[in-house]
Amino acid sequence: MISVANAPISYGAFELTVGIYPNVPDGEGVLDRVRDAGYVGIDLGPVGYLGLGDTLASNLESRGLGLTGGYLELPFHDSDNMPKSLEELSELIEAFEAAAPVNERLGLPPARPTIAVMSQPHRRAMPGRAVNERELGYTDQQWETFAVNAERAAGLCRDRGFEPVFHNETGTNVEAPWEIEKVMELTSFDVCLDTGHLIACGGDPVASLLKWRDRVTHIHVKSAARAKMQELIDRGGDVEDIWADFEQAFDHISRVAPAPAPTKQSSWLAPFAAPGRRRASASARTSDFSLSPSGKTRRAISSARVA
Repeated sequence: MISVANAPISYGAFELTVGIYPNVPDGEGVLDRVRDAGYVGIDLGPVGYLGLGDTLASNLESRGLGLTGGYLELPFHDSDNMPKSLEELSELIEAFEAAAPVNERLGLPPARPTIAVMSQPHRRAMPGRAVNERELGYTDQQWETFAVNAERAAGLCRDRGFEPVFHNETGTNVEAPWEIEKVMELTSFDVCLDTGHLIACGGDPVASLLKWRDRVTHIHVKSAARAKMQELIDRGGDVEDIWADFEQAFDHISRVAPAPAPTKQSSWLAPFAAPGRRRASASARTSDFSLSPSGKTRRAISSARVA
C-alpha cells in the first residue's frame, strides 16, 4: 500500500521562505489544509515549523496526520563539517521521535530522513549539466569520502529506528541519473526519487522507477519543464536563477493557499488523494512501480510537492 502525503513546500513554506518572505502561511494553517484535502500525512518542513516535541505530536494527532519525513542536506564530501551536520540530523530525528507514536497509532510507516548532499559552488553555478558533462562530478576520491560519510549518517538514523532515503537535488553532485546510480552503488541508501528534479536534470521518472524499482522507497512527485531548464543552461544561469523564477509563484501560493486538491503537478495522485479518502489501496501503482519487491509489502509515503 502507498500512503499519500503533502508537504509545507506545496504552500510556499520551506527553508528558503519561512521567516524570510511575507505571507508565508503558518504551520497550523498548512496542517489544516492538508487534513481537509484528505491526505494521510505531511512532511516536516523546517524543524519547528509544525511544532516541536509534544506540540508537534499534538498538532499531527489532532488532525489525524502522520509525519512523512524531513529534508536535510549534508556535506558528505567534506568530512571536517560532518560532525556539526550530524548534530542537525539528530535534531531532525528528534522531531521524528516525537511523531512516531502518532504514526504508529494511525498505522503509518515511520518518517523517513530525506537526505541530499550539500551543494558546492561550482555545481550551484551549473545546474542541470552533469547529465552530459560528467567532468562536473566528484573525483573517485571524493566519492570514497562521500560513501564513508553517507554511511555515518545512515547509521545514526538506523540506530534511532529510522530508515533514511537519499534525495536527488538540482545543483548538487547528485542530480543526474548516473550520479543517483553511483549513490546506490556505493551506499546502503534507498532512494527518495524527486521526479521534478530528475526531469530538470535530464532524467525520465518512469524509466528510472522501473530501472531502480528495488531501491525507490519514497517519492516526491513534482513536475518540471526540461525545455525551460535547457534555456537556463544555454544562458549560463545558476540555481539562484531557478528560484528567482518562482518568487512570484510562492507569493501567490501563500496568499491564495486553497485546500490542496491535486494539481497538474501531482495529477497522478488524484485517485488516492481525493478528500474523504484518507487511505487507499494502490495496487495498480504498486505493480507499475514495483514498490513491493519479492512479494514483501513495502510501504512508503509519497510527498506531493509542487515547487
